[in-house]
Parts: sequence; C-alpha cells; structure tokens
Amino acid sequence: MDRYGQRDRIAAGIRNTIFELGALYGRVNMTAYVVTTRWEARTSSSTAEQQVREVPGVRIRSSSNPHCITVEASEFAAAEIQRRFGSVLLVEPEISARLDKSN
Repeated sequence: MDRYGQRDRIAAGIRNTIFELGALYGRVNMTAYVVTTRWEARTSSSTAEQQVREVPGVRIRSSSNPHCITVEASEFAAAEIQRRFGSVLLVEPEISARLDKSN
C-alpha cells in the first residue's frame, strides 16, 4: 500500500473514532436526513438502506421503502454518506412543517 492510501485509511479511522466517541457521550447533534437512491442507480442490486448501514453513527428512523429512507446522523456522518455513495444516493436534510393552528 502506498503512503497516500495508508494516510487516507488512518484519517478515516480517526474520523470514525471521533464520531463514535462524540455520539457515545452525546456531544454530536443528530439531524434527520432523507436518503434516496438516484433513479439511474435503482437498477443496481443494493438499496439506500444497505449502503447507509455501512456508515458508522447513522441511525435509520424509517425504511418502509428501501430506496428512500429517513436517518438520524451528524453533519459528519451525512457528509460521509455523500462522500462514499454520492454517485448513487441523494442526501438532503429533512424539512418538516408544523401544522399547529394555535398561532
């Protein structure tokens, strides 16, 4: 393995460790994201759910459709999903509207 490959592998390990420790001690803000498989990639055998499970620190909230799931993740974990699977998956923050009519 060349030194750049080794450096990248070590950096990825450090990022994962920092994230896991932060999540363990509750110091990482978790945001809801919608992750969906791009239309052109839906012919592949793997789904968004299968790919997202490979990223540490991501919690799946809803997966009734394996190609469109809702996850809770830190900003770092969402960026990691985008980095690993950006050509196959779309990652967007979930936007929810309050329908509270009391205001």
